[in-house]
Amino acid sequence: MTVLSIRSGARRLLSLVVCASLALGGCVTTGADASQDMSLEQRQLRAQRERWNQTALTGAVAGAALGATIGAIASQGSGTAALVGGLIGLMAGIAAGAAVADRNMKFENRELSAEKRIEAAQDISNQLQQQAAVSEALVRSNEARLDALDAQYQAKQITAAKYRADAQVISQDLKLIKETADDAKKARERLATSSNEVPQLQAEEPKLQQTQMRLEESARQLEAKLNRIPST
Repeated sequence: MTVLSIRSGARRLLSLVVCASLALGGCVTTGADASQDMSLEQRQLRAQRERWNQTALTGAVAGAALGATIGAIASQGSGTAALVGGLIGLMAGIAAGAAVADRNMKFENRELSAEKRIEAAQDISNQLQQQAAVSEALVRSNEARLDALDAQYQAKQITAAKYRADAQVISQDLKLIKETADDAKKARERLATSSNEVPQLQAEEPKLQQTQMRLEESARQLEAKLNRIPST
């Protein structure tokens, strides 16, 4: 493999890593730029979800970069072969990086002291509690918004299509609340496992369970309102 082909392949691989990071960034973007008419609660929830997902993005991009580099080095032959090898490494790196980021909540890190693991668990619990509080406020404002739309529809002031279109962002809110409830459930289950190593972690488990229940109730309330929207 010539120096020129290596440099050319490296440039292409760098482009692939950049594209991957942009694609992954799109995956964790929760619609903050979807509308300029979002309420304060809608913007807050999306900002919180962005921060929560940022760790997964960082881990996945780092894994992608490493996988691409290894793939290029391991491929012996032409610059094209290096590019193909790098692309395979890139895809494997994205998957591995995302999996590691998802698996490792900080309180699970056995290299940290018990005190640091407890602090990490408290931080995760606080983040999820904040998201639950915002979700509850968001459901109240969305219920009022849907009641107003329903009244307009019943009075034949808007069509069913307009009703559905105006409620679309609220459907996105529901999806985010459900995702947050699922995150709370996963955090609680993984905390229970880690508490076998650090028993003090058990103090956060009831808080996470309560947060999960609050989020699930918020999702149920909002879904019930959305189910009233005419399908045709």
